[in-house]
Amino acid sequence: MTTATAFAEAPGQRRHRRPDQPVAGHPEIPTFDRHDALTRAARRGTPPMGRVLHMAATGVWAIRLGGRFVEVDGRHCWESREDLDAAAVRAGVALSDLVVDTGR
Repeated sequence: MTTATAFAEAPGQRRHRRPDQPVAGHPEIPTFDRHDALTRAARRGTPPMGRVLHMAATGVWAIRLGGRFVEVDGRHCWESREDLDAAAVRAGVALSDLVVDTGR
């Protein structure tokens, strides 16, 4: 007969993972929380990079930073990559050189 393991009844009985806990053998891979990279970048003193999105179905460009769209001068999207780059410079957001194309 097999016995079932009891559920944790108190927080001290739970198994906890810290956001900074590295993956065994792969310390460069973030473990879980999507904002984990932002907190580590802040501790290192380097600004996090914005992800460039090109939404081909509508033809607009956007920036995502930490899972949210970046707003610059009241705008969330731009009609050209050049306008997006200029807005990122005004906002002080470093952009990734990789572009995510969606909606084709």
